[in-house]
Amino acid sequence: MRNYIKKNSDFKPREKDESIKERHYLTLDYTSDRVNKIGKQISNIIRKVTPGFKVVLAFKSIRLASIHEQATFFTSRLKRKLEDKERSGLIYSFECECGSKYIGETLRTFHKRRLEHTRCSSTTAVSDHINRCDIFNAAFDLYRGTPNASEYLTRYSFARSKFRIVHNNLHHHFKRKLTESFMIKLFKPKLNEQVKFLKVDFI
Repeated sequence: MRNYIKKNSDFKPREKDESIKERHYLTLDYTSDRVNKIGKQISNIIRKVTPGFKVVLAFKSIRLASIHEQATFFTSRLKRKLEDKERSGLIYSFECECGSKYIGETLRTFHKRRLEHTRCSSTTAVSDHINRCDIFNAAFDLYRGTPNASEYLTRYSFARSKFRIVHNNLHHHFKRKLTESFMIKLFKPKLNEQVKFLKVDFI
């Protein structure tokens, strides 16, 4: 950041406060609201120390094209990166220790959809499977004896760790259904056999 104080040498406007003897400009790169706050603090400190010395704040925007190698650093942080649990409009998969798989789609967030599959009251193909699968329950019992067991305290929370996002940013209903149908036809997940889904003829 390049900060400097520039004295107004040519044009000198008439000061309303006769106690001010000199006026100077403080130019700062404007990167956030915090810059304005810091600038005012600097101005107030200078005014207290030297009452006859006035500092006028001026801000300028940063042009990313002018900082070349730093452009990627700035642009990559302009938008907050979403965590997987916050993503929505997606195709997701579940894979049990026994090898059984399920592929689904949802407009809701990944976190909410996982919860819907792994509640005690759930009646989905996934919840039905984890309630009946001896291999899954044996894996959970084995997991409970490891140091990381505190992260997934119940069988249902353990099941949530078996979900993965396959595709996201599919907020259009038909595109989501089409993608889900294609992936079910391609991978033939066992747990989808009892679920009705959009049938599409692929050429």
